[in-house]
Amino acid sequence: MHVAGLQRSAAAVDITPKLWDTIYRVNVLGTMLTNQAAYRAMKPAATGAIVNFGSMSGFTGELTNATYGSSKAAVHTWTRTVAREWGPDGIRVNAVLPYVNTPMFDKYRSSLNSDELAAYDEQIRQSIPLGGKFGNADTDLAPVLVFLASDASHFITGQLLPVDGGFASVR
Repeated sequence: MHVAGLQRSAAAVDITPKLWDTIYRVNVLGTMLTNQAAYRAMKPAATGAIVNFGSMSGFTGELTNATYGSSKAAVHTWTRTVAREWGPDGIRVNAVLPYVNTPMFDKYRSSLNSDELAAYDEQIRQSIPLGGKFGNADTDLAPVLVFLASDASHFITGQLLPVDGGFASVR
């Protein structure tokens, strides 16, 4: 399991090749390289679980978030592809799509102007049935990660699991 991820806001028209490369190197290439290393370590035992971090941003259009969202869509496709490839070797690969408070989320919020932030907060309030806000990493996300990493999830692979208070279900 790895949690490395990078988000930088920019209007689509202002995205530079440097920004694109930076985000994709961390979010996509970082996922690929850590997954490959984990697979190589797990393959001799013919068992293991890899949990990637995707994002609902990989499914939705968000203001000033095209680079991050598209990088997470790439992580989703990578997860599903290697789950199929590595499953016969006993390696499970899934991804969580958390909507939890993080410093990266706080930074994204601070990039929005006051009107954008008010609209975003109202959208979140209306879109998350369980509480109208992002979850807590310790109490809402950690138990799901433990489950996916454990043998209790031995028959689950290639899944993108939103941990988002129901946000995905109302889309």
